[in-house]
Amino acid sequence: MGLNLNIRRVIFTSMHKFDGTRTRRLAAPEVKQIAGRAGRFRSAHPEGEVTTLHTDDLPLLHEAMGTAAVPLAMATLMPRPEDLASYVLARPHDRYDDALERFMVHAVTSDHYQLGEMANMLSHATMLQNVAGWLSPEELYTFCASPTDPKDAAASSALLRFVSAYAHDGAVPGQLALSRAPVCLPQTEGELKALEAAHRVCDLYVWLAYRFSGAFRDRGMVEAERAECSEYIALGLDRLSTFIQRGGKPRGGGRGRGAGEDSDDDSEWESKTDEEVNALGRHRAAPASHVQPPSQRRRQRRQQAEAPRRRRGEAAEKVGGRVHASARAGAGGRSGGRAGSSPRRIVRRRVRNSE
Repeated sequence: MGLNLNIRRVIFTSMHKFDGTRTRRLAAPEVKQIAGRAGRFRSAHPEGEVTTLHTDDLPLLHEAMGTAAVPLAMATLMPRPEDLASYVLARPHDRYDDALERFMVHAVTSDHYQLGEMANMLSHATMLQNVAGWLSPEELYTFCASPTDPKDAAASSALLRFVSAYAHDGAVPGQLALSRAPVCLPQTEGELKALEAAHRVCDLYVWLAYRFSGAFRDRGMVEAERAECSEYIALGLDRLSTFIQRGGKPRGGGRGRGAGEDSDDDSEWESKTDEEVNALGRHRAAPASHVQPPSQRRRQRRQQAEAPRRRRGEAAEKVGGRVHASARAGAGGRSGGRAGSSPRRIVRRRVRNSE
């Protein structure tokens, strides 16, 4: 998933992959990189474990983990922002993505170096072309080099929102990174994937906030949302894995199923309480019923801020109601009431007493 979660164990479902051309065995560096996700320094699990889903793959895993590191024969370089900016400024009539593509073709390195993969940068440059005129080449370089997969629809659209706000307003509020759906314990596999997408969007905002601190000012708020997403993802994965171990089949997201057609397995997963989830051993995260989403906290803070003004308005309405009632009483007093008490005097007396 590409998330920095507290993972204790990594299980390889297969020791082979399709690389776009053929199905091949995972190389030793790839195995070590994936296995290294289990156990992180200063995390809940400083030490991790790695295994395979199928017993036949265990010898391949042991062989890969025991392989010595391959000496590097060549290092990869990425162009410096100032070098690429000079190249772009020297071609003022070219679009940024065209200049970037031409730079990739004509860049020359020495024998022990090679130019890094810039396909993602080129895709981002094409996507951001409509706002490129409001940004400097250095700013464009940073946005295009952001850790965003162009195939990730949620992260790519978030990047476009961030860059558009930065280009037009010079500031990117944290609300643009917050999930529209409430951050809560996922009940289906589709909700779990949506929560992972929300985590990636928050990751992108925080990454950009470290580089444009003056524009991305709500880093703390987005980091809090990201932390809650991490907790719910961990709980959701624990719930999903436990449910699968019991022989159930996870729900995808409700597509292609009419009302009332949920299976018994689905109802079993959904009926699993938060107390049962926490009893699985993940006591580091609070139950979903006790974790308050940031949207709810913001709503409460807004209500608290508006409470004094609302109380003043209610008090004014009460006073106004007494004023109208006094005016009616004063009007009746002129015909059969107390002499010498005008409606205006009665109104003033009632208002003064109420104050």
